[in-house]
Amino acid sequence: MILPATYGSIRHLNATQDIRTNLRLKYKKDPEEENSKEYCVVFEVTKSKKTCESLGNAVSSVLEVGSRTCVSCEMAAMRKHLGYRCQGHGVENKPTRFTYLAFPQCHGRWKRVEVSEKCSCHSEGKADFIFV
Repeated sequence: MILPATYGSIRHLNATQDIRTNLRLKYKKDPEEENSKEYCVVFEVTKSKKTCESLGNAVSSVLEVGSRTCVSCEMAAMRKHLGYRCQGHGVENKPTRFTYLAFPQCHGRWKRVEVSEKCSCHSEGKADFIFV
């Protein structure tokens, strides 16, 4: 499942004002998680439902067949049982499925092209989507 990258900034909390600070101090993070880093996955869209076209230019152009899409894997979406990777990370050159969470009728298939620390889809290095 994916959401637009603009939702990624909402996940970051002000740690000094968060009431859960005491829990973080008592239950320290897993050392493996501390070494894990956010990363970006580039996918090539191989199949997309027609409903994705009705979402507007920003989303529909990125999810059309043949286009490359950057998806950011942020700490909040990483799963320990997946080795601190995001669910939906995909397998190299094998088709996997995606669903646009904001509009579930928009879904399709894509192939993972590359995994890197920075997104390489655009010149400004920004992701199109985030994993949920």
